Amino acid sequence: MESEWECSVCTLVNNASNRTCEVCLNTKPSSADTWSPYLQNTASSEWSCLVCTYNNKGQDQICGICSSSRDASATGAVNIPDYLNSDATKRPKLSGVVDTTELRIVIIGKTGTGKSATGNTILGRREFESKVCGASITNKCKLGMNTRFDRKIVVVDTPGLYDTGMTNEQVTKEIVKCIGMTAPGPHAILLTVNVGRFTKEEQDTVKHFVDHFGIGMYNYLMVVFTRADDLEDDNLDIREYVKHCPQSLQAILKLCDHRYIPFNNKLSGYSQEQQVKNLIGCVDEVVSKHGGFCYTNEMYEEAEKTLRRREDEVKRKLKEEERRKVETLHRHLQMEFDEKFALANEEKEKLADEIKKIETDKQIAESREAETRDQINALKNELKDCKQQEETRNKEQEERLERKLHEMERKQAEQLQMQTNKANEDRITQLQKQMEDNERRREQQIEDLRRENERKVRDVEESYRRQQEAAALRDNSRTGIEKEEDAFSQIWTGVKGAAKAVVETVKKCSIM
Repeated sequence: MESEWECSVCTLVNNASNRTCEVCLNTKPSSADTWSPYLQNTASSEWSCLVCTYNNKGQDQICGICSSSRDASATGAVNIPDYLNSDATKRPKLSGVVDTTELRIVIIGKTGTGKSATGNTILGRREFESKVCGASITNKCKLGMNTRFDRKIVVVDTPGLYDTGMTNEQVTKEIVKCIGMTAPGPHAILLTVNVGRFTKEEQDTVKHFVDHFGIGMYNYLMVVFTRADDLEDDNLDIREYVKHCPQSLQAILKLCDHRYIPFNNKLSGYSQEQQVKNLIGCVDEVVSKHGGFCYTNEMYEEAEKTLRRREDEVKRKLKEEERRKVETLHRHLQMEFDEKFALANEEKEKLADEIKKIETDKQIAESREAETRDQINALKNELKDCKQQEETRNKEQEERLERKLHEMERKQAEQLQMQTNKANEDRITQLQKQMEDNERRREQQIEDLRRENERKVRDVEESYRRQQEAAALRDNSRTGIEKEEDAFSQIWTGVKGAAKAVVETVKKCSIM
């Protein structure tokens, strides 16, 4: 019995009887083409998408431009929902009807590609803020309206991705509003691309919108090459430029049926009007091709439901894969535990054997230790006896040495005392002799002083006698007597000074 099969695009598990995926309508692969990302991770070479001809990497299973599956490309089936076919009668719930008086346009693109400037050019007046800047000026959807060429033109300017200061999720929530702002829906979606390098971010921008608005968005998409004046400066035709543009951009152009137009936002006057008329004509062709229907809320809601179902299924698959990983990890850990437990048991047995061996060695060691301890005790006793004998011998020898030392000290003390006594006697004799010499010198000095004083006294007496004789010859006046008394007083002072000097000299001599 045929089993369930897993969709390679959205990973939904479908019933065996289903020939297409219930979520993304991807065709059921044949048994030869069955491929699962859980069975292999890489492919040997690139593969070309049959829908947009974009060359994808070998390991990718979904086209990076149109989101078509690799299996569909291999089988030749293009997995576009029925309501996106050109036959309008087969579309479900389409509510828009051709309105020749109103034209609704939504402009999308990467930041810096001139969305706001293009909107202003289409409306013929400045409705959106536009200037040369490295960051996005528009961070919310803005609606502008004007009547041109007898038609009401509605343009919605959207925020750009990557350089707005907002996350891509925030920008997406804001861009979704453009569907409601252009109710019942836009007639065309303009993708602005600068003439020049088509970057990976611009490619991702398109894929980002396709993921949220569905692949049917390509039926209403038109590429607007802004800065067309650069082509004029290089004298290059737009068709020649498109031929040599990157493959990723060519894939997008193929998906939108090669709808593109060069646009120069620097034009004015008649040239600008003709340019806008050409763009409106292209939009009318898009509307006419789809039976007058616009891109409606029903299409967006259906794409949103499909995306949500796909996300839910992917989440379920991720949870299932996580559960399988956990179970695999648990089994792996259990195996590791069993192996480690077995190794632990082996180690335990080895340790038990080692313990037994250690205990046996311990008993042997204890026995040897006891023998060694007895030998040590015997040696200690023998050493103790030797120490006692040695101490006895040492004590006797110490006593002999002490006696000998005391005798030597006594003899040395006697010799020292004799030497000291002899030195003292010599010193005493020397001091006695010195004292006798000092005494003789002192007596001689005293005798000399006595004689000197006697001479001085005689001189004083002789001088006094002479003064007395001279005084007798003078008047016995009171004045003369006072002078004699003064002279006597001076003589007496001199005698006292001489006597004092003699006493001090005697004291010095006594000290010596």
